[in-house]
Amino acid sequence: MARLIIGYEDRFVRFGYDWFEQFCQRHGTQITVVNGQTFSPEEELVRDLIAIVTVFSARLHGLRSHRNLIRAAALGKDIKDDQDPQDQTPSHT
Repeated sequence: MARLIIGYEDRFVRFGYDWFEQFCQRHGTQITVVNGQTFSPEEELVRDLIAIVTVFSARLHGLRSHRNLIRAAALGKDIKDDQDPQDQTPSHT
């Protein structure tokens, strides 16, 4: 039997750990969680919702930066000329 050793469930797969655990069992792989923390269903739901909001807020920020680049390129301007003061935060692209 194969063994998969992970530090934390949520760092291995953010969502659907139970499904992935069953998948591994069907394929003869045992998952061992070294630093396993157990949370109540309510705590797990809150953690999952926070993760979802974090991912989508980062995407919105990236889309705004991308939109500004496209607008500046279409107008033939340098991006520094076209940014609003609130959009001048550095992006991680």
